[in-house]
Amino acid sequence: MADREHEKSSQSTTKRRHDDSEDEDEPNPKKVVPSKPKGTAEETYQMTIGQFSSWYDKRRQLFNKLKCVYSDLLDTATFSNVKSTIDLLQALHASGNLSPQNLTLLNDAIIITNQFGLRDLIRKEMVSFPDVKLVSSILSPHRQKSISFFSSLSDDDLKTINGMYNNPNKSYSDRWDMLFDLDRRIDEPLNKDNWAKFVENLKKTKKTGTAEETYQTIKVVFSSWYDERREDGLFSMLKCVYSDLLDNATFSNVKSTIDMLHSLDASGNLSPQNLTLFNDAIIITNQFGLRNLIREEVESFPDVKLVSSILSPHRQKSISFFSSLSDDDLKTINGMYNNPNKSYSDRWDMLFDLDRRIDEPLNKDNWAKFVENLKKTKKTGRGKINEQKWNEFAEKLKKIKSEIMIPQDYHHHEIIGDYLLAKQRKLCRKARRFTPHIMSNEFKVDISEMFTDLELLKKNKKKTDSQPTTLPDVLNIIKSRHACKVLIEGEAGMGKTTLLRHIAYKWSTETNEESKGEIEFEAFKGKIVYLLNIRDLEPGATILNLIEKQQNMDRFKCKTGLSNDFGLIKQYIVKNENKIVLLLDGLDELRFENKGLTHLFTEEDFEESTVIITSRPINVTEFKNSCDVHVRVNGFSELSIRNYIDKYFKYFEEPGLGNSLREELEIDKNYYIRQKHPQVCLLCNNPMLLSSICTIWNDKQKLPSNRCDLFKEFFRCFFNQFRKNNEVKRTISKFEDAPNEYINAMIVLGKYMYNSLKSNKLSIRKNDLKASQDIIDLVLNLGFVYKEPSSLKSNTEKNEVYMPLHKLIAESLVGFYLYKQCEGVTNEYPEDVRTLLTEFEPEEEWKVIRECEYLEVANTFAVEFLGDDAGKFLKHWITNELSTYRPLASIYLEHVEEQHYVKVNTSLNEYMNKNLTKTKQEQIVVICNSLKVFVDAVDDKSFIQLIRDIQRTTENDFYIFCNTLHFPNKGEILAHILYFCTQEFELDNCNLSGDVMNKMIEEVGKMGGDLGIGRLSIMENNFSNIEGTLLGCLLNMSPSLYSFNIKHCNLSGTIIHDMVKECKESSCLQLLQEFILDGNNLININGKILSKLPNPSMEECNLSGVIINDMMTENCDKVSNAIYNILIAIISATLMVLYWVL
Repeated sequence: MADREHEKSSQSTTKRRHDDSEDEDEPNPKKVVPSKPKGTAEETYQMTIGQFSSWYDKRRQLFNKLKCVYSDLLDTATFSNVKSTIDLLQALHASGNLSPQNLTLLNDAIIITNQFGLRDLIRKEMVSFPDVKLVSSILSPHRQKSISFFSSLSDDDLKTINGMYNNPNKSYSDRWDMLFDLDRRIDEPLNKDNWAKFVENLKKTKKTGTAEETYQTIKVVFSSWYDERREDGLFSMLKCVYSDLLDNATFSNVKSTIDMLHSLDASGNLSPQNLTLFNDAIIITNQFGLRNLIREEVESFPDVKLVSSILSPHRQKSISFFSSLSDDDLKTINGMYNNPNKSYSDRWDMLFDLDRRIDEPLNKDNWAKFVENLKKTKKTGRGKINEQKWNEFAEKLKKIKSEIMIPQDYHHHEIIGDYLLAKQRKLCRKARRFTPHIMSNEFKVDISEMFTDLELLKKNKKKTDSQPTTLPDVLNIIKSRHACKVLIEGEAGMGKTTLLRHIAYKWSTETNEESKGEIEFEAFKGKIVYLLNIRDLEPGATILNLIEKQQNMDRFKCKTGLSNDFGLIKQYIVKNENKIVLLLDGLDELRFENKGLTHLFTEEDFEESTVIITSRPINVTEFKNSCDVHVRVNGFSELSIRNYIDKYFKYFEEPGLGNSLREELEIDKNYYIRQKHPQVCLLCNNPMLLSSICTIWNDKQKLPSNRCDLFKEFFRCFFNQFRKNNEVKRTISKFEDAPNEYINAMIVLGKYMYNSLKSNKLSIRKNDLKASQDIIDLVLNLGFVYKEPSSLKSNTEKNEVYMPLHKLIAESLVGFYLYKQCEGVTNEYPEDVRTLLTEFEPEEEWKVIRECEYLEVANTFAVEFLGDDAGKFLKHWITNELSTYRPLASIYLEHVEEQHYVKVNTSLNEYMNKNLTKTKQEQIVVICNSLKVFVDAVDDKSFIQLIRDIQRTTENDFYIFCNTLHFPNKGEILAHILYFCTQEFELDNCNLSGDVMNKMIEEVGKMGGDLGIGRLSIMENNFSNIEGTLLGCLLNMSPSLYSFNIKHCNLSGTIIHDMVKECKESSCLQLLQEFILDGNNLININGKILSKLPNPSMEECNLSGVIINDMMTENCDKVSNAIYNILIAIISATLMVLYWVL
């Protein structure tokens, strides 16, 4: 049987091995007689890998394929030392993937490379060698798919791929050498997220020739077009378009368009893989006929509607501005900057000349001054312009988005600006020193010495599309974009706050010696930076109110000689928004009563300011949709962990302890072979937790085994610090020895933190605490909370406000309280504590705990504190509502340790059997049968275990399953799988019909509750007979959905109309970030219906002018991005004017 057929069969979970002749050659189990006594397991293992190595080394063409099979399991550094099969197997052994007890990977390789003769050879010596017919889950479905795909490629296909990714072509020994090379590229062109794009690019390239041939064709057509129109000024205009991308020395050698393109190629701005600059020039110079001409030669040439971010908004604006100038305007500008006047060939020759001046009169910082000087010169008559022409010029200025600001009293504004700049520099310099979370306030750490680079991912609008980045790269993007809006997202303790402090501190020292050589921090040069905590926003307050709280107006009066009226500062900030940078920390801590802050990204408030806001991944969908840059903080990389440990102990003058901690954690070893503290190592990428681990090591030179024990150590540190402050000599050596009064205080504090956290508040008021005075004193003084400075000014002593040191500390205390709640009340507790533990309203309160997203982290702490009694807490997720089982499996059971899992799972199953209604139990049996079909599970797997298996599968598993599923109740089975999925669900090109989808959606509706998926892709299926109302119901049941792909599904305008109509009353459509409708025939749709869709992609949808007109009529007051994109495709002559008006 052919190689590709074997690989295809290995991906199917339902097919048997198909080669009958090989089945006949397999040994009959009844007749097997060992040929000789076997040695120890280790000896047998060595003999087996010896046979395996010898087989593949003799067939050297298979060695590269073997490397591809194991590509995901070893890093690049390890592979660099692999010269033979035995090297490869030894590396797999060292990584923990291969052992005498686990030979699965050997069998996987035999199946994928179709070397079944090797298995027969091994089994002659080792009868126990696995005779499994399917590839294991160790090798991902995507890995199997990529190998199967490359097996099927022709030599011409391979040449095409070589040209797509290499310039010049590389010399590969075979197809597997190529696959392995592309697999290891930094940009990962063949990874799971980029695979569809790779296949599509291959199809396009095969149609048009190699990437290099296509590139050369485009360059020739492009160059000829602009050179032939040199007299019209297009060549000079093109130089202006690319002005920022090449230096003066390079431009001095540019005599033609082809020279310019060669220079852009050499600078890395243009390449066969990146044709963006061609399109940018076509749009800005309004030469859409050229695009049509290129597409006649190169069908795959992009048909992009907007200018890319490579060309700055200021570059586009300056070209638009010069396009609008009259001849008299140009004469005036000539007189302003040349004496005597220069002779320019055209306006673009002038713009290019002024652009290259040393004093940069037209750069972004000087632009407002240039426009103001031009206005003054025209008014004084030096340009000899009459009143009518001046009015025309003034009207043009209104249409162009400029940065003109003419304060009533410029001198006062200058004084205020200097005062605020100096004040904020001083404040931000102070931000360098902070107290780690489990240290006394007397300890201060210097961020300039402790800051360690974080692992960052820059995410695009498509959530699945992200790439590694660095802080300098992010700051450079911010610098290049006017009024950039940035969302920094990350889990608790990942370093978001420290990152903002670091940025603020670096800005405050940008003119100091310490900042020399750190050019990236010039992103905010000349601007005023405000570092603000969002949790400090009082109900109904604004960002300006928060800034006002920082002001000492009497000092302002003394320093500036102006009145002590904050209105002066407010006026300065409003009129100089472009000089303001807001660093806003903790969006997830915004008080429940406050309205959201999306207006900072989408409306007029601070619309000219740069705004950077941090948040946990809670309620940030709108910010993701409207931000310019979305960055996710992943904490510390392996290298950063080592660097942080070294910096920490060097700062505290104990470098030897740093070395011993690294040795204890085995940080310098490969991750897969660490044995001492695997769970603690997983916590080390969290900067806050690593800081605490260092503190604990400094104190005890001993490490906890998991997060639960780690936080108990935190609590112990708080206790000992309190005792030290109160001159108690005896320290607490372990948490279990803590005095009862400390535990009681934690329960009380956890209870009131619980009340606050339910509404996403972190503060507690002293006046609200109900307990004995001794316990209240401990609650406020143990060190978990601190007194809010602002509360000292405005509140009485009894109404003082207290805050936790960090949100994670609050959540751990709430988790501790819930843990004690589940343990039950005993007489050991004093009466006031017993009262707090018994005033729970069981049904109502547990519903709040299940559904409140702000309590999710606290709930995970409760699970960990309970250990093998976690069933007492998790049983409250066993309800007659199926939606509660999804978070139970995907979130909370993940926090049950392996040694506790059997007991916890057993207790949950027993609780289900006793407490669920008979009807619900019967429904669960039906669902279990469906899930077992998918995961190929044994009969004794429980409902909860099956859900966990579903949530751990990949999109390729769904693809394989759907294409091999032939049950009559296919729709019902898919519904049961979809219901318990989280994050992504992909059924692309799965031979699904509209009838199957209708049944699937109907069954999901019967199950009740909302779906938990974030991305749903069902493209390239024939849904011509799907019911649009049911499709709308699917969207209504998916409140977390951000991406919906129904590309090429044979959908009609009627279906989409019914879908939108069904969604009319809900907000599901508005929450979508991505809605792909490409390739559906919507010629009979009502344009007004399309206007309801959020930024849809509608390529190849047969849209008519009437439809577009209806869309415009419906949205005349606010043109959506989708309509705007369509307008640009239709209107060419007025493109640039429309761009700036909008």
